[in-house]
Amino acid sequence: MDNEGWREIHHYAYVERLFDELWPLLATQPNSVLGDGRAVPWGHGTSELHAHLSGVGVARDVALHFGELICGDERASLEVQCRAARHPRMFPLLEATLELAPLPAGRRHLTQVGLAGWYRPPLGVIGDVADRLGGSGIAVESVRHFVEDVARHLENLVTPERTEPDEDDPAPGATREPAGPGLKKILLIVERLALRPGGALGVARRLAAVPGVVRVEIDPTTTLAELHYDPDRCHPSDLLDDLDEDDAMVTAARR
Repeated sequence: MDNEGWREIHHYAYVERLFDELWPLLATQPNSVLGDGRAVPWGHGTSELHAHLSGVGVARDVALHFGELICGDERASLEVQCRAARHPRMFPLLEATLELAPLPAGRRHLTQVGLAGWYRPPLGVIGDVADRLGGSGIAVESVRHFVEDVARHLENLVTPERTEPDEDDPAPGATREPAGPGLKKILLIVERLALRPGGALGVARRLAAVPGVVRVEIDPTTTLAELHYDPDRCHPSDLLDDLDEDDAMVTAARR
């Protein structure tokens, strides 16, 4: 895709359901998850994008186009295109990837629902200037509502399982003891979590890649990350440096 005139966009939401219960829904009934469930040919759907800015509600019927579900490495992804059903040149065009992936969050069975891709403002150069001056608010709000609607549909389609607590698991709200001799534990508040590349899962993967880190759990509700690490191989400052690099990426993306 030629990126000229396109803007990067992403948003993440979280569902307290098992990943293995959710991804088959995208494979078997994608229009019920992404759209309004109307009977339409495979790969097509209808929905409504909406935003609420400065006290004014904005809504638009949209046509959805999506590809085949791709599964692998504890993730499931679906290419999605979204354009206005009427007068498509007057409204933004979105091309993105919807991804489901399990999130390490202790006893909670969380799945991250993420949409990452690009949108093109309408009306060519005039729309591009207006989008820059307006802070791309409508596009960002529309994507946020769309992703959260998808998360809500998934949550409603799956009844949560009742599981007996494991004796080795901490009580709700408690943290684990370090999982091994000589290990230490640190709790970090991850600011601006929703703006970081990959959402909570992206943060967890980057922290887990720091040499010496043996466990990462992150709660997107509290934005609290719990890390177990080997003090002989890494220092808390290494972890903070990693988050600072993320902050630089977030700041650059917002400019």
